Amino acid sequence: MILDNLQNAQKYYGLSENIKKGLQYLEQTDFSKLEDGTYELDGRDVFVALMSYQSKMTSRFEAHHQYLDIQYVIDGSGEIMGYAPVEVLGEETEAAAEKDIYFYDNAKPEVETKLLVKKGMFAIFFPGDGHRPSCAWNQPEAMRKAVVKIKVS
Repeated sequence: MILDNLQNAQKYYGLSENIKKGLQYLEQTDFSKLEDGTYELDGRDVFVALMSYQSKMTSRFEAHHQYLDIQYVIDGSGEIMGYAPVEVLGEETEAAAEKDIYFYDNAKPEVETKLLVKKGMFAIFFPGDGHRPSCAWNQPEAMRKAVVKIKVS
């Protein structure tokens, strides 16, 4: 898991060409000109889900097996993203393998690290990194986020 400001994205270019591609897309894109939806950067190997939503007081832990996420907060003051390795989250309680998303509903609160991801920041969650996105920082608010999905296996 990585948490940083987009202005420092170049520090992570060396992790992989696809991570570099995803971070450069976030740096160079004027999201005010794009509607919510899915945008392919390299077919299904690298794509972006652009979404607007209302943050909420809680959400479910999720993880991915084949993709990593770069979650970038575009608008809104920020959100809390919970983090914990999947090994401490307990059993998967729901799976949608075709979408590469696996849910964990029985995680104990003490296993979670809460990350404050403010506007202009990104978090990278690798396969095996459980994460609980879209949680309100102070109170629920309108948010906009880009999630770059990068296939790693």
